[in-house]
Amino acid sequence: MDRMMMIEQFDSLTREQILALRPGVWGDMDLLDVIEYFEKEKKDRDRAIAVTELILHSPQLSEVDYHLLYWELIDYYRFKHNFPAALRWVHAMMVCDEQHNDGRNHASICRDLAEIYLSAGDLNTGLALFTRLAQADPTDIWNYNALCFSLPRAGLPHLAMEVLDYALALIAREDPEKLKAQLTKQRRSLAETLSSTADRSDDLSPAVLDEFRAAFLSSRPVSARRKQGASYLPPIDQLLTTDPSDDADLEAEIMAQGKVLAPELIQMAFDRQLPVDIAPARAVALLRALRDARTVELGELSAWLDQASGDWRNELLTRHCGKVGGYSTSELEALVADTQYAIYTRISASEGLVERAQRLPAQRERIVAFMRTLLTRPEADTAGEETLVGFLIGDLLDLDARDLYPEIKRAFDEDRVDTSIITLLDVHDHWGMASPSIPKRREDGLYLRLRCTACDRVREHFVQMVLLDLGTLDQQRKGDPVPYDPYIMDHEIVCPKCGAVDRYAMTPQARLALTVLPDNLEDMVALLSKEKSVADLPLNPRLHPFYSSVFGEMMHPLTGLDEYRRRIAADPENAKLFMRMGTLLRTICRYADALEAHRKAYALNSKDAEIALTLAMSEHDLGDPAKAKEMYEQVLRLELKGKKWWKVFPSDSWSGAAAEGLDLLKRGEPSPWSLPAYNPKTGQETEVHMSRTPPRSQKLKQKQKQKRKRKRRKRVSSQ
Repeated sequence: MDRMMMIEQFDSLTREQILALRPGVWGDMDLLDVIEYFEKEKKDRDRAIAVTELILHSPQLSEVDYHLLYWELIDYYRFKHNFPAALRWVHAMMVCDEQHNDGRNHASICRDLAEIYLSAGDLNTGLALFTRLAQADPTDIWNYNALCFSLPRAGLPHLAMEVLDYALALIAREDPEKLKAQLTKQRRSLAETLSSTADRSDDLSPAVLDEFRAAFLSSRPVSARRKQGASYLPPIDQLLTTDPSDDADLEAEIMAQGKVLAPELIQMAFDRQLPVDIAPARAVALLRALRDARTVELGELSAWLDQASGDWRNELLTRHCGKVGGYSTSELEALVADTQYAIYTRISASEGLVERAQRLPAQRERIVAFMRTLLTRPEADTAGEETLVGFLIGDLLDLDARDLYPEIKRAFDEDRVDTSIITLLDVHDHWGMASPSIPKRREDGLYLRLRCTACDRVREHFVQMVLLDLGTLDQQRKGDPVPYDPYIMDHEIVCPKCGAVDRYAMTPQARLALTVLPDNLEDMVALLSKEKSVADLPLNPRLHPFYSSVFGEMMHPLTGLDEYRRRIAADPENAKLFMRMGTLLRTICRYADALEAHRKAYALNSKDAEIALTLAMSEHDLGDPAKAKEMYEQVLRLELKGKKWWKVFPSDSWSGAAAEGLDLLKRGEPSPWSLPAYNPKTGQETEVHMSRTPPRSQKLKQKQKQKRKRKRRKRVSSQ
């Protein structure tokens, strides 16, 4: 879907309607554009966050910074004081981090969780979570940093002052994180308001406070407070050793501390060092019980918790699909097959199937058979499936499914594969097969990927020159409808699938190919990284901007061609229409068509000097030099009617232009035609002319009109 169309669609929806949408129907990267639109242009954070939730519920996994999206979502709900929602999402972020990042952000997310509890007024849970963080890693100075700012906001300024003094003493010895300045500033600010700030220390459980002080403010050496070699703190560590049949008391203890221990249960569930069916299975069961009892806000984990049984890590999880939890093989197949999902959602699911087949070889045959069905079903011959078919073929290479080569070859033969993703040559190279017979690619132009607006397929087309109609481009940028793409190719673009003519639109790849000079990798990287803008790059010599004017008004040249064809259909013997259409075709570098039109004009009326001259110049530059000489001489015969050539003044009449043309032809130079001529091999102009001026024949015609007007004025005055 076009970016602007997607934004318009979302802009018509309320926040509640966005939240009710089916996740995965839009790609994650595409939805980032919608978020940006709501935040920057509409200043509508409520709807921007709704789109964020849509992304985080989607099965797709991409290069999006999901951690940042989780953080923004959590911060939004904290600001709204919707703490249950904030807690649900922070637990979801924790699972996503364990599942996809091996828990590298576990401590940071736990600090966020603790701060939310403090903000919500659950001081004991917040302090207890910080306590366990310190017990797990007493050297983490970021715990102190977080407390110094969150405790005053929670109504515990005196405890915050104690933590600040202790932290400043610690970093006085060593400050690798460079926190001294900000903590010193925070202490000064806190001291100024300490006496006037209410303190909620009386709301704290003495046991919780004592344990907190022991973890953070103990005078003992830091190293003495850590249990050497322990992976988990009590009581979670007992899940590793206690017999499940005798753990009723242990489970009761964990359930009682569920809010505090949930992060460690999540950590244990995804611990790849532990057999999935022992301690991790017990951790999952406890999380499920905490969710069912509504002791902890774990609603965003429900899909995972309900499916996490048996060998769920291999049967459910993949690195490619599912942000929280995963999908069974049947669910992955359903995602891939459903054309209502975004293409990259489906590709994520397909890559998940490849991973599933590699992890569970017993499922390989089923998955390969499913991919065969996708490759050959009727839907595979639709425009929207070509990208998926390309990725499917790549997945089959990863699975080494050589028995599907006939189906793969047929897909290429039937022209239903997105060859920007994979080619038949790639398949042969990967499997060590002899290279297929493919046409040699030309080097005297560009291959542009253009989308057919009739059938929506994207195909590669070779061009040597491209003109850019700036008038149409201005209309397009204003959002006005345009009849044709502003970029005009130097020949008719015929869709190889549906046969539509000149019904094309530029793709981002085509724009990039025109923007960056060939093989200039440095400029391409700078452009994509936004270090440079298009204005900073040299103009591609094959791209020629101009303002198109047809019939005396601003008009797209292809619209002008349509009008000429309409008029010719109504008056097929009108030689002037063919001549002018040929001139327009020459203007847009469609030289073969221009020459054909000029020849047709002359065939209809060989006695018109202007038509003969126009054909002479076209033959001169584009066709047969001998024919050009013949046509120049024909112009002279028609115009001079027996007069001596020496009386002809160049450029003053049709005969003057013809005489000049003969002289230029003899010297091997271009004709008097005043539009720029381009070298097809390089795209450069072949002669210096005033760009985009009318042909010289038109200038001559204007002079003749002026002479006739002067004669009429003289006749009137004499009367």
